[in-house]
Parts: sequence; structure tokens; C-alpha cells
Amino acid sequence: IGLMAVGTVIVSSRFLTLGKRTSPSGCPFAASSSVGTREMPSNSSKENRPDLVHLPVLPLIGSYLTSYSGMPPVSIDRIFDWRPLMRSIYGDFYCYGSPTIGTGLFKKVYCVTDPQEMNKVLYNEGKYPLGIVGFLWAFVAWGKETRLSIVQGDDTGKGFFGNGETWRRLRTFLLKDLYPPPAVKSYTESIITAARLASQGVTLFQGNMNTYTARVGFDVFYSIMFGRYR
Repeated sequence: IGLMAVGTVIVSSRFLTLGKRTSPSGCPFAASSSVGTREMPSNSSKENRPDLVHLPVLPLIGSYLTSYSGMPPVSIDRIFDWRPLMRSIYGDFYCYGSPTIGTGLFKKVYCVTDPQEMNKVLYNEGKYPLGIVGFLWAFVAWGKETRLSIVQGDDTGKGFFGNGETWRRLRTFLLKDLYPPPAVKSYTESIITAARLASQGVTLFQGNMNTYTARVGFDVFYSIMFGRYR
């Protein structure tokens, strides 16, 4: 739960960038757009690039008919086990169909787990990238009702949770210090420590998980921004 909280806090949902751009190969990550891109570090070779593995997909339901696709069944209560299992089977770059978060007729989702390859995505996703955070409609609605400044300020009507100028400005500011693999290594240990300590108190909040996840989110965020846990 602690790691889920940090995903929300640092918007690592942007980590799963479901861009609308597509390349001739059909994968939005296979080629970069020349519009709004930044110079990317050249520290990888073709030999080290993972191969893209395509799982069988069907219209609308994607790969969720496991008897057809061969994909391990998705279990919401075991999702942390499911992701490593998918990586162990299909490697660091694969495409499957998900009716909940996928795009297009076959509901395709492209997953990258290699940090160096993910770095390429982050540096070539365009000026106004679209990620899963943009679908947090409940939080955006609450923010508008309470006049939260973070959801104000651009044409998309979502502010930081949209994909307009407000998000671009804040994301550009955070990009250098949060996303590159060397930077991630500098705060990963603090995240793990904060999550481990927080998990010890989960039984005390069985009837109030909202408070628990909010506190875990604060602890993990604090460990990233200030280099220590509280």
C-alpha cells in the first residue's frame, strides 16, 4: 500500500504513459515525435534493447480471455504478484490488451519495465503527454469543489492532473530530479524504508484505510522530497 501511495504522490502514473501518438509499427513508444522532445542521453545500444512481445488480443476484451491469450489471470488482490509474473514471462517490453486502461479496438497497453528504456519514453513523449493521472476524475471533481489551486490554470480544466501547460510546466521542473534512473536510485531506499515502517501499522487502520493511505502517502513523499522518512 505504501508503494501504491508513492505512485499517486509523485504521479508515477505518468510512469505508465499511454500516449496517443503512434508510430508506423503501431507502438506509441517505438518512435519519437519531433515535436516538443528533449535531448535524451545516449547511453544504450541496439544490442541491449528488449524485444517487444505481443500477446494475443481480441476486440474490446483485449487479452483478458486467458484461454485464448495465454496471459496469467489478473487478480486485483494479487496485483503486486501479477506484474512481476508478467515480466518473468514476457520480459521488459510487452504489449497486452486491457479493457479497463487500454486504447483502441483491441485495448492495447504497452508495458516497459527496463529503466533505461523507460527513460527514452519520458524524454520523447511530446510537449503535452497524456497519462493515467488524467483519468483521476474523482480527485479533480473534489479539487474543483474545494477550489484547489492544483487543478486550476489551463485550458484542459484539470491543471496539474490534465495534460496542458500547467502540467507541462510542473513536470518539466520535476523531470530532472525525479525520473532519471540515477535519481531514482538515490531515493528508492528511503521509499522502501518508509513503506516498511508504515506497513507495520496497517492493522491499526482496518476501519479507516483513507487515513492510513493518506499518512503513508505523506511519509513516502517526505522521503523523496527531503531524503528521509518521518
